[in-house]
Amino acid sequence: MLFPSGGDVESNRGGGRNNNNNNNNNNNAFAVLNEELRRDVLIASVSNADHLSETLEQAHKIATETDDAGETILKSLSQQKNRLLSARAAATSMERDMESSERKLRRMGYEKCVQKWMWHVVALCFIGALGTFVYFKITNPDAHHKNGHRLSDYKILDEDEDTGKFV
Repeated sequence: MLFPSGGDVESNRGGGRNNNNNNNNNNNAFAVLNEELRRDVLIASVSNADHLSETLEQAHKIATETDDAGETILKSLSQQKNRLLSARAAATSMERDMESSERKLRRMGYEKCVQKWMWHVVALCFIGALGTFVYFKITNPDAHHKNGHRLSDYKILDEDEDTGKFV
């Protein structure tokens, strides 16, 4: 037990008035100690409250900055999503156009091949006709004679310059 009055245990146990006086002194000492403790506790509480207030302000500031950064990131992600969707739509459209172009090119290739074959057939027909013509000219030399007469059998007429008649 604490005895702020400085007395010893024996004197406090002794009787009567001295004991009563010591009790009053003890009560006063406890009240002073109690008041000092309360004051220290209140000062510590105020200091702790100030510290907690600063911590809360910092936490609020960080939360606000985080919220702003989050909103910025979300806006950026939204823009990127829109760009990706637009690019996907463009790629799909481009793919359809490419397929259509491939079909057209394939069809044009087929047509070009058919045209080449047709030119070959026409050329072969022409060569065949020319060959047939030459064959008949070589094998039948009289085929170019009219009514069985040769061209050398005919007389060539000359025009007279004075009269203008054929001689």
